Amino acid sequence: MRIEDALSVLTENEKEIFLMHYARNLSLGQIAKYRNVKKTSVQNQLERAKRKIREQTSCSLFAFAG
Repeated sequence: MRIEDALSVLTENEKEIFLMHYARNLSLGQIAKYRNVKKTSVQNQLERAKRKIREQTSCSLFAFAG
């Protein structure tokens, strides 16, 4: 349930890139080639996704602490 909560804040593109990188172990270059975009675009979206997940999980943890 916590994973679903964390992923719920991502756009579809961010979620796809995040899962391709961390669940399927694809490199940023492989993802960029598959999506026909620049590697820097993939890197930026992945960083944005990680930041959103960090923010979401820290907020969720505070909710569970009470």
